Amino acid sequence: MACEYCYARAMYERFKWDKTIRYDYRAWNGLEKVAPGSHIFVGSTIELFGDWVDRFWLSDIFAEIIGHPQKTFIVLTKLPENLAKWNPWPDNCWVGATATNFEQWQKASDGLTNIQAAIKYISFEPLLEDIGSHIYAERLNYVGVKWVILGGKSGKGRFYPPEEWIEEIEQAADKAGIPVFEKNNLRPKGDWIPRREWPKCLT
Repeated sequence: MACEYCYARAMYERFKWDKTIRYDYRAWNGLEKVAPGSHIFVGSTIELFGDWVDRFWLSDIFAEIIGHPQKTFIVLTKLPENLAKWNPWPDNCWVGATATNFEQWQKASDGLTNIQAAIKYISFEPLLEDIGSHIYAERLNYVGVKWVILGGKSGKGRFYPPEEWIEEIEQAADKAGIPVFEKNNLRPKGDWIPRREWPKCLT
């Protein structure tokens, strides 16, 4: 899935990390000490749901998620068509799909429609195309979206989406009653205060 704008790629190159796809069981060490109610982003620098990922690894990850019901685990993918393989999802798992353009929006909305999860969300980060005119409150509700994230492109080739692109998506989310979370990279630094809304189950 090596997107040219991927922040993880830059991190791996900068810090000379091992790029080998592998599963390190030690990553779960200390999880018992994490406070109940905490939110844990699983696989933040990899694509967890690629066909190249060992199915046993994912089975073990889900076992850990189910075994810690007082913590919330967040996953995000660019391959939402693979999410239904893991239905039904644990109640303490938030499942999201990335949509940077119209094609990804179609895939994300279709893929999320087919899964059973307590919290489904769309991450429009980085928002690289004007797709707001294709996003309707009715469609968001039909898919079952409970959270919308908006962000720009960070790092080399930084890009801030035009305000009208942002407004179209946020207006659809507001009409659907869906909370919006704006990332710090959505707009240039200034006096603006980002929206920091969370799914209702958190509040």
